[in-house]
Amino acid sequence: MKYICLKDLKAEHDRWLHKVNAAEEKRRSIEKLQRAKQREDETWVRFYRYCLERT
Repeated sequence: MKYICLKDLKAEHDRWLHKVNAAEEKRRSIEKLQRAKQREDETWVRFYRYCLERT
């Protein structure tokens, strides 16, 4: 555990929050890209099924 001096408490708190928020945003962005890729794959599967039914 890291101890923070009281005189730097606000600055350290802001720095820590920025670090945590950046990591969370990166995680969310990766999940969003994965969901988009999955939706795209599902769309192509439906498209190919549709094409096969039509022939």
